[in-house]
Amino acid sequence: ARGRVRRRAVTKGDGELLWSLGSLPASFKEVVADSTRQYKILCYGDSHTLGMCALGKVYEPYGRALAAALSEDLGASVEVVVAGHYALPIAELLAQRDEDEVKDGLGNLCGGLGHLLKTLDRPPDVVLVMAGANDTGTLTGKNMEELSDSISRLYALPLAHGFKTLALAPLTRPSQKAASLVRRARLAKMLSWWVDDYGESRSDDPEQLPRAAFVDPATILLPGPADGAD
Repeated sequence: ARGRVRRRAVTKGDGELLWSLGSLPASFKEVVADSTRQYKILCYGDSHTLGMCALGKVYEPYGRALAAALSEDLGASVEVVVAGHYALPIAELLAQRDEDEVKDGLGNLCGGLGHLLKTLDRPPDVVLVMAGANDTGTLTGKNMEELSDSISRLYALPLAHGFKTLALAPLTRPSQKAASLVRRARLAKMLSWWVDDYGESRSDDPEQLPRAAFVDPATILLPGPADGAD
């Protein structure tokens, strides 16, 4: 029924339900014993990165599935570190980027992106950034450029530290009206232009892969229930 909370059995490897992420950042590791190759990925963002579902009663970060899929595909050990903040607007993420503890809307504590980039025990090979979903509900033609600039500044943080970065457009609720979805698609296009311009302006060797790449998850993901249950 519409509005009902469905508590799906999200499990760890030992069968434990993932009712909480515990302390943040959370780490998901897939170890290949006979491989000397090891990769580390940092996923940073909002509730979509934290994997909040069932109206906040269950967590299923995409980082866990990412670790398993990459490890199998590469035949290497992979660690994916998941970090982020529920219900915080992009202005807060920027303002508190260097704080060691930022409290989000559910009381979770996690360091800001700038702090994480400087304190992880091992530098990440790639940083994934997806944030801004908490701002898309109030997105208008007048504030779109300002929001695009703020999200781009968050993308720029790992790049400034020398890390390869995958910039992801913010997701939104499927229940939003068509006009809001159109504005959000326009925002995603503006963000893609920023990433393209960044790559072109800092490309010393055309044979090398760019340090920054952009993906709009909305173009590759199926929408979930409009009631927000998952």
